[in-house]
Amino acid sequence: MAGRNISPDVQTFNVLVDMLCKQGMLKEAEEVLELMIQRGVEPDVFTYNALMNGYCLHGKVDVGRRVLELMIQRRVLPDVFTYNALMNGYCLLKRVDEARRVLELMTQSGVEPDVVTYNSLMNVYCLLGKVDVGRRVLELMIQRRVLPDVVTYNALMNGYCLLGQVDEAMRVLELMITRGVEPNVVTYNTLMNGYCLLGKVDEARRVLEVMTQRGVQPDVVTYNSLMNGYCFLGKVDKARRVLGFMTCQGCQPDVFSYNILINGYSKEGRLKEAIELFQKVEENGCILNNYTYNIILQGFLQNSETAKAVELLKVMVDGGSTVIGCNKNLLVNLLSDDRLDHLLKESNSNIFSSVGDFKPSIRSSALSVQYPTLFSVQPMEYISSEMLFYLGTFEE
Repeated sequence: MAGRNISPDVQTFNVLVDMLCKQGMLKEAEEVLELMIQRGVEPDVFTYNALMNGYCLHGKVDVGRRVLELMIQRRVLPDVFTYNALMNGYCLLKRVDEARRVLELMTQSGVEPDVVTYNSLMNVYCLLGKVDVGRRVLELMIQRRVLPDVVTYNALMNGYCLLGQVDEAMRVLELMITRGVEPNVVTYNTLMNGYCLLGKVDEARRVLEVMTQRGVQPDVVTYNSLMNGYCFLGKVDKARRVLGFMTCQGCQPDVFSYNILINGYSKEGRLKEAIELFQKVEENGCILNNYTYNIILQGFLQNSETAKAVELLKVMVDGGSTVIGCNKNLLVNLLSDDRLDHLLKESNSNIFSSVGDFKPSIRSSALSVQYPTLFSVQPMEYISSEMLFYLGTFEE
């Protein structure tokens, strides 16, 4: 454009800033903002909103707050999207008090909160187990004539389900239908997950029947929840039939589907079947993730399959996977195995080669130093509520 003597306008720059922020290229987005100012193109509210949203979605909410201060300093009036982005950032980090202060600030500034504003606040309260406060947020919305939507009710239902209060969640479902809000697949998935976490798989199946009768198409999360419920009860064969059924229905299993089943087989001591399924995952178009490896590793370690555990560790290190949960303790026990050195020589593995014949405690410490990523702790606190039941399948 510059070569043709065409100067980019604010809309052109905004598209670029928004694209960079969505891709997590925040430094580059900042540079575009500086270039705009240098060229005399004044950033508008959309520019700052895109930048703030990018920072907040990537956990840099304090930088996002400074963007708000900068836009006010440059006399660009924040709108509801500005405050919503900042509130969402605080809520993702569970910094509820600061999120509430943003709500107060926006009302003081004459910006009316919308349904997205209240949904962010309600969701974080419910995830923190403060469902009563979430309920008060719902009442506040109604008082201020902000109509709750399906996301509002789903968040509240999820809060009750996480507390094991599925009957209350059912009452919220009845309430939303009464108020003319149509349940979606997330609504029914939330209920099914709530029942499955309590081991009430029959009730979860009835929810599945109701959702199909109401014309709501089950998705992979729906079937995964049911599979997880069966595995929780030790009914792995029924879970396997669910996998076959979902495939027949045209619903493609994901890596979590296989993780649930692999873990179910492993817990039942059916390690051979777990390994067979493990080997089929990538053949079926899914990419193995860290949990897949750890589930199989746990099976090897608990069944004293030391040689196989060492070989798998080698693959994990090469692929950048990490050891999580109780596998760390099981691995320390492996390090004290007298047969370990012989097994390592047979496998030509260099995983522990630099630590020689030290005592197990020293050897395990050295392993952590040599391969820090293998023992790193993965951040899990911001995982979506629909996926919480997957974490329940893996022993900590």
